[in-house]
Formats: sequence, C-alpha cells, structure tokens
Amino acid sequence: DHIQIVQNTQIDAVQKIPQLFQSGQLGIFYRPVFFSVLAILYSLFGQHIFFYHVVQLSIHILNSILVFSLFKRFFTKERSFFLSLVFLIHPINTEAVVYISAISDPLFVFFGLLAFHIMIKPPISLKKLLLGSFLLLLSLFTKEAGLIFVCIILLYYFLFIKRNIKKIILFTSIPVCIYFYFRLFIAQTFFAHLSFVPIAQLSFLERLLTIPKIIFFYIATFFMPVQLAIAQHWTVRKITFPDFYLPLLLDSIFFIFLFYIGLFLYRKRKVLFLPFFFFLLVFFIGLSLYLHIIPLDMTVAERWFYLPIIGMLGICGIIISFFKITNEKIKSIALTAIIIIIFVLSLRTMIRNTNWYDGFTLYSHDTKI
Repeated sequence: DHIQIVQNTQIDAVQKIPQLFQSGQLGIFYRPVFFSVLAILYSLFGQHIFFYHVVQLSIHILNSILVFSLFKRFFTKERSFFLSLVFLIHPINTEAVVYISAISDPLFVFFGLLAFHIMIKPPISLKKLLLGSFLLLLSLFTKEAGLIFVCIILLYYFLFIKRNIKKIILFTSIPVCIYFYFRLFIAQTFFAHLSFVPIAQLSFLERLLTIPKIIFFYIATFFMPVQLAIAQHWTVRKITFPDFYLPLLLDSIFFIFLFYIGLFLYRKRKVLFLPFFFFLLVFFIGLSLYLHIIPLDMTVAERWFYLPIIGMLGICGIIISFFKITNEKIKSIALTAIIIIIFVLSLRTMIRNTNWYDGFTLYSHDTKI
C-alpha cells in the first residue's frame, strides 16, 4: 500500500486520471482503471483506510451475488446459495478482500461477471452487446486477467447458446483490441521482465518444474486453508520427491478423479456433463495465467485464486448434484455438515483478518510460514 497508494504520485489527484491511460504504472503495470479507482478513493478519503475497506468489501459482496446468479443457472437456489456463501467467506479470498492494493482482483471480476451476465441473457441486442463489451474493456483496464472473461463468455456461447457466435466473437474481440492498442501504442507499456523476482530468474524449463507444486498449493489451500501467507517466493529448481514428484502425484490423482467424474457424467448423466465441462474449463483457464508460462511477480498468491475458485465451486456443485437426498435423517446430517463447513471457514477467515492488522503484524506472522 505504501508503494501503490501512499507514495504513488500518479494517484494523488483525480485530475491525473487521464494520464493513467497514457502511461504505465510503477514501471510494470498497465491498469488505468484500477489506479483511477485508487485516485478517486484517495481524493475523497485520503489515508482513512476504513472507507477503502468499505468499498472493497462491498465489491466482494456484489461479486458473491453475481456468483449466486451464475450458479442458479445450473443448480437449485439452495445449492447455489451454499456455494456462493463459501465464495463469500472462504479464507483464500481474504487477501483479495482486505489487502487494499489487491482491489484489482475483486474489481476485474466484478466487471467481468457483469459483462458475462449481460451478454448471455436473452434476448441478445446491440445495446447489451455494446454494454457487455464496455464492461469487458473495464475489466481488462483493471487487470490483464480480464482476458479470462473473454474466454469464459465465448465458452458459454459455444457450449450452451450455440447461436450468434459471430456477433459474440466480434463484441468480445473489440475490447481486447482496444486494450492492446492503448497498452502497446499509446502507453507503450510492454510486459516487463521482473529480474528481481525469484520465479522470474528461472529458465522456462525450471519454471515448468514449479508448476505441479503451484497447482497443488491452490488445490490444497482451497480444501484446507490452514497456512495462509503473503509474498510467497519459493521455487523448485531440482527434481526431488517432496517438491516435484509428490505434488505431481497428488495433482494427477485429483485430475484423474475429475476425468472419471466427467466420463461418468457423459455416459450416465449427460445433462450435467456440459456444466461440469464448463466449470472445469473456468477453473483451468482461470489458473493458467498464474502458472508462470510468462513469469509474474511472485510464485503463488491467494488473491490470484479469486476467479479460479468460482470454477472449483462449480465443480463441487456438480458433484453435490449427484446425490438426491430424500431421507429426512440424511438431510439433517447434510445440513449440519454445511453449517459446520460455513462456521469453520468463517472462523478461519476472522483469524486471518487479525494477521492483516498492520504490516508488522502481517509479516511477523507470515515470515514463519
């Protein structure tokens, strides 16, 4: 926050917002909408952090409602509510919601989810396509990962709507072209090599060795959010059992399990196969940008799972849909299990929030991990 907000002279006045679209930020970013939001908040509230948190938390709540609306297309209201509630309170999302400089993650997802809902809701009109295209552009201008929503919208059309494909390709391509035009030709901000970051110091083949452990980190943290820490810069430089073979084995077991789930659905429950395939690809596409094919500024970050978790929860929703519970006793057990899950995740999130009290408290805790 000191670098991106307090000491950032680019955001200390709203009059500087047009300049944010004409140049990069901090030498490595081109996120003019993200920094414009910071500029507006800074001009209104200065360094009174309460208001920053109110805005960020409000965006997260709105995202949870949009996630509920997405899940409602595939599941019952009760299951959709449970899944979106997990998204709302899951500890892995803490970093994206309480770290002020990470507001770009909830914000780009907010614009992307709005664009998604507008562009897939019938009847399809020019007005809706233009509005959706504009929201996609805002998502891209907030964070590069907004490109994922272009893929998600196209994927949904190809799997479920299967018409107006040419129109949707056109109106999702326009914001991408505008974004790259502004970034490369107006701001002249290219994708910088972060030589000071450990993961960026590795060769491409060495970064590939780190991928199994990265994937395992996100899967393990989703199911068991015990050790949460910011600024993780570990790397895998050698092929060893604990750092390479073990995570590769566990990842393989997880994906083989998903493969057999998909095969079972295709053969026995075809009505659930396409939704399963959709959420699986949302998870894969959402995670793909953070596997360091192009090196980023740290090895893993919990805030980077803010979009992939939607795909993961969708997969869980499909698996839950296997079971049609009619026995009242089993229903009571299932409800008790849901309450326990929500309580445990909420408690873990509240405990993690205390680590974010200030920089000293956070780093004193996280350096031990």
